[in-house]
Amino acid sequence: MRLKSTKAASSRCAVRTSLRGRRLTLFMCVLPRRLFLCSDLESFKTAALAASGVGTLYCLSASGANGNLRWEREKELGVEIRFADNLSDEERTTLFGWGENIFGVEDAHYRWRPKVWHFITEEDGRAVSHVGVLKDTVRAGVREVTVGGVGGVVTVPEAQGRRHVHAAMHRAAEFICSELGAEFGMLFCLPRLVPFYARQGWQLVEEEVEFEQPSGKVLSPFRVMILPCGGRVWPAGKVEVAGFPW
Repeated sequence: MRLKSTKAASSRCAVRTSLRGRRLTLFMCVLPRRLFLCSDLESFKTAALAASGVGTLYCLSASGANGNLRWEREKELGVEIRFADNLSDEERTTLFGWGENIFGVEDAHYRWRPKVWHFITEEDGRAVSHVGVLKDTVRAGVREVTVGGVGGVVTVPEAQGRRHVHAAMHRAAEFICSELGAEFGMLFCLPRLVPFYARQGWQLVEEEVEFEQPSGKVLSPFRVMILPCGGRVWPAGKVEVAGFPW
């Protein structure tokens, strides 16, 4: 898209460049159905995320130092992706307490590992979507592989269909590859969710995957998917996770 088609939005998407890159803000702008990365250095650059809705534009911006959000006050609707080291009780209730068996795995009574970092999408200050991340080393074949584990991917019902979690997944992938220094992203999911993650570049692991439970090692009944960082190729062979899944 030519730059001239976006000039009218420059004042509405003006942002200040982040010093830490830990917090993103998405501005809802009345523009053609494309996605741009707004920054001081590059006014508009097509971002590698999917657009959401007709006649809207998501502009990703970042906060200033110390985690303080900074942006022009002209925005009509702010959708913020916030990085956090933990979740408050209120956020946990909002994100995970809205239904029974929301992940579809609770009936199996598996034990899951808590996530260390969190990407929380907020609409006007209210948490509506979440992607959790941790770092681990797994064995794939004869190799030890450093992975960024992704889990707890959820969007509350009233915000579903707006693709908020896609943006949070993209930011989590950047964090895993660039900041954690992992070789791959890795997640566990139900078979019905494989197409959802595949559309975002995740690849299915066909080999057996084993993880631990209180009773001992078990073969994963879930599908396992990986996201290569750079041009890496996942090693062949059985995958062993030394601990609970995530």
